[in-house]
Amino acid sequence: MWVVIIFIVIVFIILYHQSKNKNKARLAQQNHKQKALTQIQLDQLIVSSTLYNLYFSKEFADLFLNDSPDRIIIGEKLGTLTDENEDFLLKLIRSILVIKYNIIVNKDSPPKYTHNSYHFNWINMREEINSFSHLEILWNDIVDVINTNDTPEAVPNNLVIYVRYKEPIYLFAVVYDPVNEKFAIREIYNNGRSSLVQFLENNNKLTIVDVINNHTSKRPYTSNS
Repeated sequence: MWVVIIFIVIVFIILYHQSKNKNKARLAQQNHKQKALTQIQLDQLIVSSTLYNLYFSKEFADLFLNDSPDRIIIGEKLGTLTDENEDFLLKLIRSILVIKYNIIVNKDSPPKYTHNSYHFNWINMREEINSFSHLEILWNDIVDVINTNDTPEAVPNNLVIYVRYKEPIYLFAVVYDPVNEKFAIREIYNNGRSSLVQFLENNNKLTIVDVINNHTSKRPYTSNS
């Protein structure tokens, strides 16, 4: 009888230690993954994920799509091409990153920008649609972003604002989708939610302009003012 009890206890102890060792190994592997990113990769992840969260937020949509004093001022700045207003959208986003997220993106020699150890290109472009409409495009070359679980992240490579008569009308983001391995144009609505417009094979400016122009041309013009 005692022999059986002792045997059971020994087996229990062995299984307990095996389980404990497996848990330690799993935690060690997780910790290794948590620490696997270099400082540059971490800084890259901070910039990319913060831009993503910003672009797809109601607070951000309020600046462009909902009636507010800020929207009127922003529309005037975006609709008036002067030296003072050049790169206004880029300056605005950089200011929001500092004020809301305490993230500083320093301007090197344009189009180079830096957040801590991470360097990337960031360009404010404009594409005329007609004499009273244009697209304001904020483009970056952020690629191959992974999170601390070693999983690829969606990357917001373009912010696009459709401006008509000095008024922001539509808001879009072009996001690299690592699952489908394609770029996706998403329209952002005034509540911060979005819907897929179309998948793209590339992130070319002319491709983006053609898709957005085709997507919006069939809509009747209604001012938000």
